[in-house]
Amino acid sequence: MTKFHGSVLWSILNHLLKNNAMYSLFLYTWIFSAAALLVIAWMERKNAEATYRITRAALTALLMLPAMLLLPEWHVLPANTQIHPMIEIARQSSPLWLKLLWGIGVFFCLAKIAASFWQLRRWRMASIAITDTELMAQVKNCCERIGHQGNLEIRQLHGDGGPAASGYFRATIYLPEHWRDWSETTRDAVLLHEISHHLNRDPFWRLLSLCARSLHWFNPCVAWLSHKWVDHSEYNCDARVIKSGFRKDTYAHILCDLASSAPYSAMAMAAPSSLEKRIRKLGTNMQTHHHLWIYLVITALIFTALSLAVLRPAKDPGSPLPPTLEDTELRLDADPFPADAP
Repeated sequence: MTKFHGSVLWSILNHLLKNNAMYSLFLYTWIFSAAALLVIAWMERKNAEATYRITRAALTALLMLPAMLLLPEWHVLPANTQIHPMIEIARQSSPLWLKLLWGIGVFFCLAKIAASFWQLRRWRMASIAITDTELMAQVKNCCERIGHQGNLEIRQLHGDGGPAASGYFRATIYLPEHWRDWSETTRDAVLLHEISHHLNRDPFWRLLSLCARSLHWFNPCVAWLSHKWVDHSEYNCDARVIKSGFRKDTYAHILCDLASSAPYSAMAMAAPSSLEKRIRKLGTNMQTHHHLWIYLVITALIFTALSLAVLRPAKDPGSPLPPTLEDTELRLDADPFPADAP
């Protein structure tokens, strides 16, 4: 399985670097991310849960877009009657410096993700599993309240950090050393919030969003989508805590008291950078949308990404295709009298 995944990734990378797919990738990423940005900005005013799901789908489509470019082109759109500058650019072969620049950017972004994994490893090595009977009973109760059925590992950190949720195959919740000093209400709020992250599989989706952001590091719209997904994942978990019976003012005070940071790929409960926005959201009444509408919007986004990757204008047999810049340069450099060559 690992060999298969590696061959697929190598095929995608080879296609991007050797063919003229770099310009296409840049162009279609900008078009799709701008369209997703408009849809999400419109949905954000109405429903936080819908925005969370749609943003997640948009980031997944962006991550899949390079693989979609490997699909056969389908020439079914109306034929071009005039030359469009952007389409003409997308048809050109990518220069070597552009490929190198893109590769260097992806490398540094992936190195940042790898550094966060190393920090998570250090967290695990510097922590101990909590087996306190009272706390584990409280964890079980919180799981039942929000409907989580998987296994959870609760670990105590030595030093600063936490509470935070991490783990893609082994769901883990990290608590700070002073968790025993918390009141039962505070422990309930922390556990409900972090268990909600694992219920939504947010650590896994966080990794996918970071990979999409690394692949399209040149596009600020993708970075905006990644930040927006993190914000709405927190709003979604906050809403679950409130629905479980917490008073909004009590929960807001707990968030302020527990403000902390976490590794790049983990989900901190109360990151200082987004704390004010989250507290403001607690006081707003969000409309609920039928899930059918959410699925329709998600399907439309995926279809848009697929259409950008495979749909092309039909080749009009009645009129010659306009020459590309490479054709023009080749004709200008050609020898007008090849018979006179020695």
